[in-house]
Amino acid sequence: MLSSAVTNDFDLSSISPSEYPYLKIVFEARDEVNLTPVPWKRWAILYEPMAEGILIWKGPEGPIVVQEGEGWSSNFGFVNISSKNFTVDSVKVDLEIFTKESQNREKQEFLIKAPAVGDTTLFSVTSPTLGKVKTNDVNVFVNKRVAPEPYYDNNFISLQSYLIVEADKTPPVLDVKFDGRTLKNRDYVSSTPKILLTMVDENKFRLKTDTAGITLLLKYPCSTSTCSFTRIPLSSNDLKWFPATASSDFRKLMMFSTSTLEPIRSHGMDTKPRALIFHAEFMCIAFG
Repeated sequence: MLSSAVTNDFDLSSISPSEYPYLKIVFEARDEVNLTPVPWKRWAILYEPMAEGILIWKGPEGPIVVQEGEGWSSNFGFVNISSKNFTVDSVKVDLEIFTKESQNREKQEFLIKAPAVGDTTLFSVTSPTLGKVKTNDVNVFVNKRVAPEPYYDNNFISLQSYLIVEADKTPPVLDVKFDGRTLKNRDYVSSTPKILLTMVDENKFRLKTDTAGITLLLKYPCSTSTCSFTRIPLSSNDLKWFPATASSDFRKLMMFSTSTLEPIRSHGMDTKPRALIFHAEFMCIAFG
């Protein structure tokens, strides 16, 4: 009980707003002598109003369908619908992407400018689509009960099943050429062939830009029938590799000298990852 003898104005400033952000005030009048309690006349609470924001969604209309690895974005606005400015310069945006298939939640946080009176702060949200195959919910919350506002429910928007990510179903193809031609098994090549290995991938959103998962093995002649493969280091001076770009595929170029029947084996892996294996035997001959 705050007071048992209120006869006029009562000051509530002594109550901590951080400890008691919400108050329920009950008026009770009693007269045990004459049994004529004071009648209710009027109730007026004087206070300093605060800023009030509302989150609006500006599209695009969903659902958004993209290929795994492809980018996407959605646009929002945070509007100050009150006659007061926020007490902070910026407010925090909490973004959550919930992938229903894997039950994974990706969370992001970033700041936007607190809108002035009657103004709107525009912003967009996005996230990588790798590992988010199938249906995703997009949840956005601005000012998650940090800066004071009368209401926070209108600061949250949940876009159910808004982002649909299609899996990359087509594996890349490993193309190997010796001196510009494709070999048949046990084919003849020159003693100093140029070998070009190209990883052709139709998915232009997941470019192979490093040598992770790439293995090159070459079997040299030996005196036994069970010669082992030798790994060719990708840092070798006889080998150059070129990352995939928007206009070219991942490539490896080798130049070396050989002298007899030698198998070559290459293992490639794209960003999925999915294994690609090339194996061929060839006979080297010298001209001259």
